[in-house]
Amino acid sequence: MPTIRVVTDSTCDLPDALIRQYGITVIPVSVQVGADHYLDRVTLTTDRLLQHLAAGAAVTTQPPSVAVFEQVYNRLLADRPCDGILSIHVAGSLSATAQAAQVARAGFSSRALPMVVVDSQSASLGLGLIVLAAARCAAAGGSWTAVQHEVQRMRGQAHIAFYVDSVAALLRSGRLGKAVAPADAVPGSKPLLRLDEGRIVLLERTRTRHKALDLLAAFVEDFPTVAELALLYGTYTPDLDALLTRLSAVCPRERILLVQYSAANAVYLGPTAVGVAVSEG
Repeated sequence: MPTIRVVTDSTCDLPDALIRQYGITVIPVSVQVGADHYLDRVTLTTDRLLQHLAAGAAVTTQPPSVAVFEQVYNRLLADRPCDGILSIHVAGSLSATAQAAQVARAGFSSRALPMVVVDSQSASLGLGLIVLAAARCAAAGGSWTAVQHEVQRMRGQAHIAFYVDSVAALLRSGRLGKAVAPADAVPGSKPLLRLDEGRIVLLERTRTRHKALDLLAAFVEDFPTVAELALLYGTYTPDLDALLTRLSAVCPRERILLVQYSAANAVYLGPTAVGVAVSEG
């Protein structure tokens, strides 16, 4: 039975239980808080990062280095059995993570085992759902071709939408590009955003959290079938209970992943963002 190793980065937002269950290797993104450096999901939690943000600390992220990827790939290749490595990462338009992985992979070109780096063209649990599908296929004994096909299928069927109370951090980072007009960046504006082929685009304009949550629910309800569904948050608030109840009409509550987004994502989303990730049936 082939053993395909699946690698991703910590922005995938997959719960630890699923990471352990399917043997997914997660490489942490670096988070700088003032002069201090942390590893996302290793030495820095989302709650702690949010405390730093509330205190006015300057925060930013850095992708894993080429050397880190090389170390991980070497370890996985030495940990037999290994019949190939599939390294799936956050959209290249949002981070240089996949680029670093590709440079590292080039150093293994003489190896007989297949190694592929995939730009997911997604982020957070949009990326996570793609990674999870690949890992499930690999755990079921899927061939190298079958696992790659599953990734390509999911890249077109995993969707994510979210809103933030302020787009200031996203704008400063350059991740929005032309997705948001100046009017959307003024205080009180809460644009609803989504990932489209790796780029953040404007989905709807709204000015209240209540309306934004209503539009997130409508985004999910517009899919004819939903295979998997996740609700993302930074700080859980009571109004999310009502959103979960509404989403339960689309996907049974016990199958909805409820996930706090990672510290690396919180750097740009802040404490009160809410998102939904959908895998089409």
